[in-house]
Amino acid sequence: MTDAQVLFNENSTELALDNHTQTLQYIQDAVIPNMLGPLDVSIDHYLKVNKNNNIKKSVRRTLRSLSDSASTLCIYSYGKHIQKLLSILQITSARLPKGTKLQQWNKLSSFTQIKHKHGNELIDDKITIPIFITVVTTGDAQLDPLYSAKFTKQ
Repeated sequence: MTDAQVLFNENSTELALDNHTQTLQYIQDAVIPNMLGPLDVSIDHYLKVNKNNNIKKSVRRTLRSLSDSASTLCIYSYGKHIQKLLSILQITSARLPKGTKLQQWNKLSSFTQIKHKHGNELIDDKITIPIFITVVTTGDAQLDPLYSAKFTKQ
């Protein structure tokens, strides 16, 4: 029998990673602001991605969010859901109107899940769960400050 504790930046979060809604909301409320720090970057829309998202609907929503060239969209996920996020980004990029360039900045962070052992087990298991944040726009939004927050331009 094990108990699991989830940490972000070495602080306990009270999260259960299998509760996707709670975890994704925590990422939007706590992780993204932490990653952006004091930067003056305006995020107009957020898209939470988990393995249950319908790719077609997510691509449509992403394209709709990016239809205003001044709009900035933050797409994020964690763990096993990141692959679906990457698929949505790839398809969105391919479906943009001709001549429209997608500007994308990425950053990785992580949760640490500690499984506390009981009985004869002496060592706790530590598992690193990746968190992927990407900020995209099709316009001239001034997102260069993301460089100082260690985001990587794609």
